Amino acid sequence: MYRNYNSCGTPLWPRDVVMIRGLLQDHCAIRRCERQGTEAEDAARHLLWWFQNGMTDRDNLRRLLPPT
Repeated sequence: MYRNYNSCGTPLWPRDVVMIRGLLQDHCAIRRCERQGTEAEDAARHLLWWFQNGMTDRDNLRRLLPPT
């Protein structure tokens, strides 16, 4: 569903990568999933897609991830 990334979307700066990585770590800790597993990969793909399409707020991104 989210295989294509928008190369003209919002650029990822180092602080953005740190934020997205932190959200993914929190997500995996709460869901007890492996950070190298399929569930984490899907969550990372969603986070990047949402970020590149204008959703850059940490709290809003966290709310978009599937609940526990």
